Amino acid sequence: MISPNTLVILLGTTALGTCCGIIGALMLLRRRALLADAIAHSTLPGICIAFLLANSRSVVALGTGALVSALVAAALVAWLPRVSRIRKDAATACVLGVMFGAGIALVGLIQRSGSGGSAAGLDGLLLGRTAGMLRSEALTFSCAAIVMSLIVFSLRKELLVSCFDPRFGTSSRIPTRSIDLLQTSLLAVTIVIALPAVGVVLTAALVVI
Repeated sequence: MISPNTLVILLGTTALGTCCGIIGALMLLRRRALLADAIAHSTLPGICIAFLLANSRSVVALGTGALVSALVAAALVAWLPRVSRIRKDAATACVLGVMFGAGIALVGLIQRSGSGGSAAGLDGLLLGRTAGMLRSEALTFSCAAIVMSLIVFSLRKELLVSCFDPRFGTSSRIPTRSIDLLQTSLLAVTIVIALPAVGVVLTAALVVI
């Protein structure tokens, strides 16, 4: 007999795997699989800053901070090669190292300041807590998987053109830049909602796999 808690974890991890698989396949076709690694690690400073500003462990506050930090990291990865001689892979590594290092420094600062950082669950976001997944989180993953599947299915032609031949898409008046922005946004949202369950490290691994 399977316990209800096991069913919740099974549902949540299956839905989460669906989200990561869909967006991971798109990132792989665009040769941007490691972008997930950079964005996932870059959410940590946003989480810490959101905790310092809100002074609470609210999921909404921490999630908003993580999403803003993830989008900033994605923008930096796209911007650095345009304004410098840094290649895209080097830009990804630079953003990953700087943002994650800043996040670790902020975690240490919060814990030493006596703000209750150690009790705020910030450390748990590094490795996640899959065994303690709540029913609400499993439902969130399921809804995200359904929405993402519908978006990808409805835009499958535009996504395929953007992944395989963006120049043809541009000549065919397909908004390839908007499609690219949509893919990056879906990646950022997937990483943010996955953080409480599997953490920063394993989220990147799920998307890459």
